[in-house]
Amino acid sequence: MRRIIPLLAFALCLAAPAAAPAGVEVLGKKASEWLKILLEDSRPRAKRAALTALEVIGPKGDRVLQGLSIALQKDADAEIRREVAQTLGRMGEDAKASINALATALTGDKEGVVREAAAKALGAMAPHSKAAVVELAKALRDNYPGTRTAAAASLKDLGAEAKAALPQVIETLKETKDTKTEPAARIYAAQIVGRLAADASAAVPVLAGVVADKSEPPPVRTAAAAALGRFGEKAESAAAALGQAAADAKADAGLRRAALLALGKVSKDARVVWPAAKAALGDANPTIRAQAVRVAGPLGKSEQEAVGALGKAAVQDTNIEVRLAAVQELGGLGPAGKAAEGTLARLAADDPRPSIRDAAAAALKSVRGQTSEKEGTK
Repeated sequence: MRRIIPLLAFALCLAAPAAAPAGVEVLGKKASEWLKILLEDSRPRAKRAALTALEVIGPKGDRVLQGLSIALQKDADAEIRREVAQTLGRMGEDAKASINALATALTGDKEGVVREAAAKALGAMAPHSKAAVVELAKALRDNYPGTRTAAAASLKDLGAEAKAALPQVIETLKETKDTKTEPAARIYAAQIVGRLAADASAAVPVLAGVVADKSEPPPVRTAAAAALGRFGEKAESAAAALGQAAADAKADAGLRRAALLALGKVSKDARVVWPAAKAALGDANPTIRAQAVRVAGPLGKSEQEAVGALGKAAVQDTNIEVRLAAVQELGGLGPAGKAAEGTLARLAADDPRPSIRDAAAAALKSVRGQTSEKEGTK
């Protein structure tokens, strides 16, 4: 038996992607013989060899899924049960007949590593694992961190099929860094809420609270900001929290960029959006400045200070992408960007960069209310 596992690993590498037909043999043994070893042999090494062989044979082999499901529920060795769950997960949707067994292991196995493996396997079987949404939702409160994170990830992979778990997902998002729920699970929770929550009144305050809390891990705050952006103007009540995060020079750059992007989506009120955009326009990070330019652009129709700031960025910014963005946003204002006409004219005539000259020439026509001959004949 000592040489069986290396030989089987080699056989697994050579196995065809498709499941092997019923009756196939691995190292001279049929599925039924390997199943007997898995279910009756007391040696962990022999059981692992059987698992490898059964994976080569595949889920369509004779009673393979039935045997694996029995081992998942009854084997005395937690490591073997974990490896069974992992094997089922690698079989993917072809092993969907084992979903009930995995759901039972997820909520009933006494070992956290087994529950975690079951949650991951269910994720690999999406969308068929929608039948286990209730169990996955319950697992969000599991006392083992890996299980909670794996359950949240699997619910995210289920997409719209996870909607029934939204109440539990929102509760997971309410957890703070001082509680047992780890950041990864809450990041998944924010993503689920942003995609599935039709009722903004329940989700937006929770997401806004996460964004506003400086003690939260930056990746969690970033995920919450991105989720708020998905709600659009339904999340306007979160504009203040997003604005504060975007303007915070000490905050994580990814968070600030996500907050700026979301802020431009949830509110058109220059009184709320412009202060944050204005602060970000002076940031040392060009990525943040570029995002601030995009947010500031539409504000120019009601906030003349924004037009002046965009004109300054178009001329003085040290990053070519930021300059181009500023020129384009000025052009997008049309006649409302008239105050920048002189700046655009100088750029169109004298800037050493052809890309800036071309963009400025196009923007200049827009702010002057001009159209091309082709547009005029339409």
